[in-house]
Amino acid sequence: SMIGSMVGNGMMCAFGVKRYIMGAGGIPGMVNYISPEGDVSGVIIAAISILVAVAISFVLTIVLWKDKEEVKTTPKVDGLTVNSMDTSDFEIVSPLHGDIISLSEIKDPVFADGAMGKGVGIIPVDGKVTAPVSGIVSTLFPTKHAIGITGDNGIEVLIHIGMDTVNLEGKGFTAHVSQGDHVNKGQLLMDVDLNVIKEAGYSSQTPVIITNTKDLKDIEITKVTTVQNGTPLFEVGR
Repeated sequence: SMIGSMVGNGMMCAFGVKRYIMGAGGIPGMVNYISPEGDVSGVIIAAISILVAVAISFVLTIVLWKDKEEVKTTPKVDGLTVNSMDTSDFEIVSPLHGDIISLSEIKDPVFADGAMGKGVGIIPVDGKVTAPVSGIVSTLFPTKHAIGITGDNGIEVLIHIGMDTVNLEGKGFTAHVSQGDHVNKGQLLMDVDLNVIKEAGYSSQTPVIITNTKDLKDIEITKVTTVQNGTPLFEVGR
């Protein structure tokens, strides 16, 4: 439309067409181009210019228009194609075996107030930590007490193992992945010795947080009270 209008208006400017009154637009407005002396040449040129503008816009629309299509992309990591998207890619599973608690029960107010994002707490009964989603290990603290994964689906998940466990400086934590690794949902990320946490006097409460909550349309949290590794934890709407 803009290209057609540009050409049509260019023709009117080139031929010096003038509008002598401010009147209606469109076809009734063609009389605006009649000079006070009764010269209608401006009307003829204006009409031709309008037809040219319409014709160019019509042809370009036919040639260039494409209906919007849903673009399905296959995520890539370092140039390599990884799993294709399906509905299960928006399901976040539990990284631990244990009992579910609400975030409000977490002893750290940063998590309890939801400042980090929506999520749940898990009180683990064993120390196997597995990937809740397929993606890149975007954060792995040197102390191994927290690990963040950016999913192939764009969902960012943080697993913070225990409260104040940063003070253990890695004692009792054995990581099986490195920052930057691509992991698959359910893959073993870390072994944690829960006895070390308990003996040090720290809580094993583990927040599992979706840190980019604000970018997501909806997050449905599981209603179950006990989970295994791989049990659906969140259903995320984009």
